[in-house]
Formats: sequence, structure tokens, C-alpha cells
Amino acid sequence: MVFGSLSPSSSTGRILWIRTYQELFSADGPIGPSYLFSWGWQNLLLSRLQAVVSVILLSSIDLLFIGGILWVLPALRHNLLRPGLRPYLVWTAVFFAWSILVAAPHLPTGNYLHSAVALVPLLYLLLVDGLYRFAREVADFPLFRRFSVGRIERRVIFGTLCVMVIFSAAFSFSTASLWANYRSGYEPALAAIRDHGGAGQMVMAADPGLVWELDHATPAIQTPGSDLAVVEQAAQSYGVHWLILDRDSVVASLVPVMKGTVHPAWLSITPIYQSPLNDPMAKGSNAQYHRITVYEVVIPPPVGS
Repeated sequence: MVFGSLSPSSSTGRILWIRTYQELFSADGPIGPSYLFSWGWQNLLLSRLQAVVSVILLSSIDLLFIGGILWVLPALRHNLLRPGLRPYLVWTAVFFAWSILVAAPHLPTGNYLHSAVALVPLLYLLLVDGLYRFAREVADFPLFRRFSVGRIERRVIFGTLCVMVIFSAAFSFSTASLWANYRSGYEPALAAIRDHGGAGQMVMAADPGLVWELDHATPAIQTPGSDLAVVEQAAQSYGVHWLILDRDSVVASLVPVMKGTVHPAWLSITPIYQSPLNDPMAKGSNAQYHRITVYEVVIPPPVGS
């Protein structure tokens, strides 16, 4: 009723027919099934095998805190034929098949976990059942026979929960710190835009949502994952006044601009802002470049805008 189609994205291919996640943000026209299947069976097979590995790693690390899989799998084997679990197991099988065969490009970006959270009730029930089974096996060892089975079960459950809480808290604080550092990189960039009279003017950035979150009065659009000509056309069409280059999320066509080997005529000669180079969070081959760089866009808006 809203979109006029059960799967509106399939008409443009930005979700169903892309080969890599970066193509989700390209602006080169429609992508259809022929584009995906012309990739070659070797690439298709390799990408789906990588998706299998991603599903296993993401499920075992992010949902089960690494060690939980050791108890979930035996419990699943013992409970596989229970009628009450069939709806969960069917949904899980369909979800895994969809994630691996169709949504493979989206797996490493966090999109998988947005839906995989629905697995948590089933996984944690199996985890508890697996822990109880493990505790009963521990109780059979001669060393622990002087303890009651119930006492061993309580200690195994309590110890495991403590480890999971500690792991979860540490991961949460670490993630919050990374997000805060990421957010802080955009704040001085937007301040520089305002200082140069750009308050409320259109911005092109790798994370337009963050731009809007930091300044509701400043509109922003996504940097297209396309060649420079398309990026220029998008900037002109949407009346973009400022380009924010994010070193950690720069599209391929703007990498030479970040490195200084290419400079399009539609960007100001010098940037109005560059973040400091001594970034302790910098990693990889791009660590030598400024994390955030802001250029003024100097192309005229389209006629009639």
C-alpha cells in the first residue's frame, strides 16, 4: 500500500542484485539480475562461501560471546525434534538461507545482526539447556561427586552468566567509545562549515545521518559510490555546497582526491578544514591521511533550481 510493490528495491537492484555492499550507494542507474549473474560463477560461489563464514562468526561471537556455541550445538542436537522449537528452527533456516544466498553483500556491515537479534531467545534457551547438560556431565567426574548435581548446576550457570555479563559490558563500553570518537570527528568539520557561512547549506558526506544528527538545520546527502563524473552530477543536482571526505568511509572514486593525486575542478583548491593527523584510532593504509577533510563545492546549481 505504501510502495506499490512487495519488493520495491528489486526494481532498482540496490539491495537484491548488487555484488558488493559499496554498490548499494552507487548512482549509476538500475542494476538487474543480469548484472549479478554476469559476475561469473566463481565470484558468486566465493562470495556465498564468505557469507557462510560471516554467519558463523557473527552468530558465535556477537550473539553467543564466542564460548556459547560450545553448549548451544549439543543442546540443539538433543532438542532438534521438539515440536515447540519447530517455528524457531524453520525461521532460522529461512533466515540463514536468505542471508547467505541473497543478502551476502550486507553481512559484514552489521545488517545481519539487526535481524539476527530475533534468534536470541532461541539461542539462550538452548544455551541454558546445554549448560545444564554440561553440569550433569561435570557431576559425573570423581573429583566433583561429593557435590550435589543441583549445586554444580547453579555454579556452572552462575559462572557462565558472570562471564557473559563481563564480556557484554566490556564490548558495550568499547563500542560506545568507538562511536563517540567517530562522532567527535564530524563535530569540528560542521563547525568549520558554519564558520565559513555554510549554515543550513547542503552537505555531501559518507554519513549524512550523522550530519543531520549533529545539526538538524543542515541537510545532507550520501556520497555516491560511483565515478567522479556521477559524484559531480549528484552534487550539482542537489545543490551541494560542501563535501566532507571521511578517510575511513571514502568511496573509491574520491580516494585519489584524499591522497592528493587528483583534484576535480569543482572542488575548492584548498580544504576549509582538515582533522589532525595524530589520530590514535587510525589504522590501515589510509592512516597517513587526515581523517576528515572538508572542501567547498564550486559548481553552479542546475538551471531553475
